[in-house]
Amino acid sequence: MKAERPGALHTSILTYGFILFSTALLWSGTVLAAEEESPRKPPSKASGTFEEEKEEEEGPGAMKRFLLWSDAPHRGVSNRLDTLSRSLDSIFGEERIYEEATETHLQMRGGVVIERSGSLSFEHDLSLKVDLPKTERRVKLVFESEDDDEDPIEGEGDGSTGAEGLQEEVDKDYSAALQFFIRESRRWNVSVGPGARLRTPPDFFARIRVRRSQDLGSTWQARLTERLTEFLRIGLESRTTLEFERRTGKEQLFRLSSRVLWREEFQNDNVHLSQGAQLFKRLTKRDSIAYGAAVVWQTKPNLHHQLYVADIRWRRRIHKKWLFVEIKPEARFEREHDFRFDPSLTLSLEVLFGKNYLK
Repeated sequence: MKAERPGALHTSILTYGFILFSTALLWSGTVLAAEEESPRKPPSKASGTFEEEKEEEEGPGAMKRFLLWSDAPHRGVSNRLDTLSRSLDSIFGEERIYEEATETHLQMRGGVVIERSGSLSFEHDLSLKVDLPKTERRVKLVFESEDDDEDPIEGEGDGSTGAEGLQEEVDKDYSAALQFFIRESRRWNVSVGPGARLRTPPDFFARIRVRRSQDLGSTWQARLTERLTEFLRIGLESRTTLEFERRTGKEQLFRLSSRVLWREEFQNDNVHLSQGAQLFKRLTKRDSIAYGAAVVWQTKPNLHHQLYVADIRWRRRIHKKWLFVEIKPEARFEREHDFRFDPSLTLSLEVLFGKNYLK
């Protein structure tokens, strides 16, 4: 980790100013849009619970009637695709579900990783989001664990070390932040906020996260997410994710994910790129499975493959909606190990707290 950067304070002040300006701009746009759209009719059952913008169709009367008639089934299929995507992401504890959650919740996950050599390492994750009173669910207090590296398949931090022998829990950073939701809809999710990594000394940061979803016909959905963070000590970080997904069965979803990770602290402006594919399938009311594979590149000194990885995640809800167990066999082929076959097995337990998990 770098020491204090020259001009870091000046850069951070500019970043905070930019985020505050963006917040004001987005907020004013949201208010104006709400004024222009009201009053509105409640959505029909076919259109789901999300508010949709209706565009006026041009053309002859018969064509216009046909296009208007096709809106309802198109919205129905699109909403079912979105519902299935969110449902499976929620079952597998995907990051975006907790990033965009507006209810108070606590997620705790602990697991053990069994390496090829028989050595063990432990990993854990914690995410707490508290809905602050009298803020109409737009301001949250967030406390969570963070990893320096991103999992190329799930897009979350990878805590395993692969060290020899029995290891203690993997060291993690914890952060505390305020999250202000500027806009929330099926298509848009925008949040900003200040925070700090809880280390000695603390590393303060400002963050903005923007997610845009778009239907591509009646079978595909695209989702672009950008998370931009300015850290006081280590500089700027950008995480960009582009996902395409489609429903391939009644309880089955296929997803392609492209990710770009850049940090100012990377040497020679190195950029980490990854391309992954996942197939989610709900087996029963309690059991689900996901197959995943990904490849990771780095751009410096030239574009080269860094890692190939494949895994299978079997997940079972063992009690009501709040207790899950997961088994994940994984195979990695890393450049630093001459792409040698490196298998591992992860056993984990996850506990969820919150009113949505009481039933």
